[in-house]
Amino acid sequence: MKKAWKKLSAVLIAATMILAMASTSAADQKYSGLVTNVTNPTTTFDKYLIMDETTIVPNVNFEITLEAVTGNPKLGIGTTTGIVTGVKYNGAEISDTNKITASFTSTSTTYTAVQTGDDITASQLTGKKYAKDSMTLDFSGVAFTEPGIYAYKLTESLSNTGSAAVDGTERYLYVYVEDAGIEGGNNVLDITGYLFTKASDAIDGTGKTTGIINEYPASTLTFGKEVTGNQGSRDKYFKFTVTVSGDNIRENDLYTVDNSRAVTNTTANAATIYETSVMNTANAVTQVTGKQLMEGVDFYLQDGNYITILGIPHGSTYNVAEVEEDYTKENRITIANSSLDWDSSADGVDALSDNPSGTLNSDVHTGFTNSKEGVIPTGVLMSVAPVVIVGLIVVGGIVFFAVRGAKKKASEAAEEDA
Repeated sequence: MKKAWKKLSAVLIAATMILAMASTSAADQKYSGLVTNVTNPTTTFDKYLIMDETTIVPNVNFEITLEAVTGNPKLGIGTTTGIVTGVKYNGAEISDTNKITASFTSTSTTYTAVQTGDDITASQLTGKKYAKDSMTLDFSGVAFTEPGIYAYKLTESLSNTGSAAVDGTERYLYVYVEDAGIEGGNNVLDITGYLFTKASDAIDGTGKTTGIINEYPASTLTFGKEVTGNQGSRDKYFKFTVTVSGDNIRENDLYTVDNSRAVTNTTANAATIYETSVMNTANAVTQVTGKQLMEGVDFYLQDGNYITILGIPHGSTYNVAEVEEDYTKENRITIANSSLDWDSSADGVDALSDNPSGTLNSDVHTGFTNSKEGVIPTGVLMSVAPVVIVGLIVVGGIVFFAVRGAKKKASEAAEEDA
């Protein structure tokens, strides 16, 4: 009997321990790990690209990385470290082959006025326009384990984009996960909201933003031709080759060409060595590609002709070259020789005093002044002048006496007849 009781006691103790362990296990695993009741499975933020109104939108991608962090380190806010595994972009988990990307092309829609809901101010659009791309992240497959505010840092890469961040390259995304009660006997979690902020903003909502703003700084390259000298032909066409290169010049980018101050329907003349059809084809272009600029684009300019290429990104290297002719060439064009008024100045002309080659970080105005002078042989003319004058006097005397003699003979003949 005692042995049986001991055996029963051992079984009861073992059963109690198993129940305790099961109870402890159940208490430790109240949440299944997956959010099963998602109110807000996705969040969307925007990328804004501001540029001059005359700049064509570049064909550029901005890659953004998502990093799990514990709050904003600049604020010391104690939030829960985000969970990156399971976050989706474009229908698949974020990875090296599926990066968060904001994309722009030359056909992107642009706005010169702030659109409703966009995180742009009117003061940022003076003489400018902007394009926008939206990115959506899906958190419905993330295995959150506890309620909390999960923190993420998003950092964009500006490498080879030609753009500059308006207010930093970092953003913080906070995902709000709450206890949603019991479903099917299990405690479940729910994503109830998101907060997207700048690096220095608090998570109380006062610093809420909708996107990341970048500027695409670009400038114009203007070059021209002026001819001086008494033997300089104002009809002659001179050949220019413009080359632009740099990390920010992409082959498929487009750049506007303003040819309104050049001749696009040329006429052959004795002073020009180039074919009319070749010159017309070159001067008629209104857009060039990045590939063309890197290889070199030709133009043909007469005296007083100018070309402007717009929207070249800052930091690019440019070179304007001219085929040598039997003229004396001088880099740049002075105010005295210029016929271009590029800044609407009161005097109507401006110097194009920038170097024909260099780095473009602001509007460039350059060109070439070609001169050709002829020496008139005035000494030779002066040396024969006295002889000519004497000859004229002699000839005049001969004529005078011949006429006088003829009149005398006529008079004498008349007297004899009488």
